[in-house]
Amino acid sequence: MTLESRSWTIPGTQTVRTVSSAGTTESISVVTEGIGNLSRNSVRTLDYALKKRTGQLPQNPFGYSEISQGYRRGFVESKFYHIDSGRLTSTQTLSGVLSVYSPGASPWPAAFKDAVRFNLYNQAVAQAQSEIKDAAIDLSVVAGEIRETRGMFIDIATRLKLAIDAARRKDVRAISHHLSLAGTADFANLWLMINYGIKPFIADLKGAVTALEKGALKERYNLVRGKAKYQDSQKKASAYQGGIEEWTLKVGVGVRVKYAVTDPFTATLASLGLTNPGTTAWELAKLSFVVDWVVGVGGWLSQLDYHLGKQLRDASYTTFTKEKVVFTAAYETRTPVFSGGFVETSQSTAFVEWVDVSRSVITNWPIAYLPVLKDPFSVSHVATAASLLRQAWGR
Repeated sequence: MTLESRSWTIPGTQTVRTVSSAGTTESISVVTEGIGNLSRNSVRTLDYALKKRTGQLPQNPFGYSEISQGYRRGFVESKFYHIDSGRLTSTQTLSGVLSVYSPGASPWPAAFKDAVRFNLYNQAVAQAQSEIKDAAIDLSVVAGEIRETRGMFIDIATRLKLAIDAARRKDVRAISHHLSLAGTADFANLWLMINYGIKPFIADLKGAVTALEKGALKERYNLVRGKAKYQDSQKKASAYQGGIEEWTLKVGVGVRVKYAVTDPFTATLASLGLTNPGTTAWELAKLSFVVDWVVGVGGWLSQLDYHLGKQLRDASYTTFTKEKVVFTAAYETRTPVFSGGFVETSQSTAFVEWVDVSRSVITNWPIAYLPVLKDPFSVSHVATAASLLRQAWGR
């Protein structure tokens, strides 16, 4: 077991320059500009090269955390004017590290970041499961949907035939009608038909060719990884006068699985979709694609048999979180006293950065605890949403 814990400081300089009728004075001092701390623990693996060759290398737990803090840095200039004559009497400038910077509350509560990591874990596991299952085609779903898919092909072929005949007659209105350009409801139906009927069938044809080329799975060691990440940024006012805080958040989760194919026949059946009736029943359920558009239920059900015919060697998951706030401020204040007074001008920047990395060992086949939430702002999702809403509105 290797344990490490340390902290550090970053030195800086601060200059005070005073100009008055008596002359110029200047002083320089060494101050603390940044601080941080680190802690980690890991298990050292003996005979690393040998275990790597044999596939017996265990995963090491690992932890790392760090806080980097940059103090407020910039300058403050104060100009003093005589209270009677208004004449500039002296100037004082403070530059370098100004003071300790304490950021406001994070715009992302701890519960939100935990929920993000949880969903990213499910995404990474689902990605790794897809590679482990090595599925190119789901034969049971294809068999169940073949009649409906055939009807979709016949419908589109008929539309194209009528549109071509209309083009030969130079009938623009008929062309628009047959290609579903005349009504938004027809166009919405066509969009859904293409994306959830024709495209999946073409993918199944390609998958069938891939499955035939691949043949039965072989007994061998495999290493797969799944990754998912989340990023966000927000800007808000700071407690310091005239200051702005720009916050950024990056969260990543990775899953690593090493396994061996021990029963090629069973593993091949699973990859062809012949061992999991749950996914078949879901895919054949009416409007199941509408639910999958928001939450990946179909993919979640596929994890029931992704490990059949295989033996887990070792696995782990790693989480990475980095949150940073950058502070900037610039202001000028005037304090009049009769004919004089003083003017203070300031500019400053600062930052605080938090980094946490953790790797944990998984002793069983990883599972996604909940279906993955899809991205609702992608172009495909927006178009599908519009089509579904248009269909509902037209009823």
